[in-house]
Amino acid sequence: MRVTLRLRALVAVPGTGPVTLDVPAGRMAALVAPPRIGTAVARVLVGLAPPRSGRILVGERDVTDLPPPRRQMGDVP
Repeated sequence: MRVTLRLRALVAVPGTGPVTLDVPAGRMAALVAPPRIGTAVARVLVGLAPPRSGRILVGERDVTDLPPPRRQMGDVP
């Protein structure tokens, strides 16, 4: 199954602006940010850290509060 990844007003680091992004199935996206912010967003995306605010959606499924194994996502630094 192919689904869209959606970030909705995601804040990973206090004092930074929210990230809103749609990545359609079969597409790639890159986040260009200082290392501290990029690493924080990646950790939040895969579930290693909680977001300060915002939501992470995979298709219509909200995975924001799921543990890493249930998100079925990975991060390659």
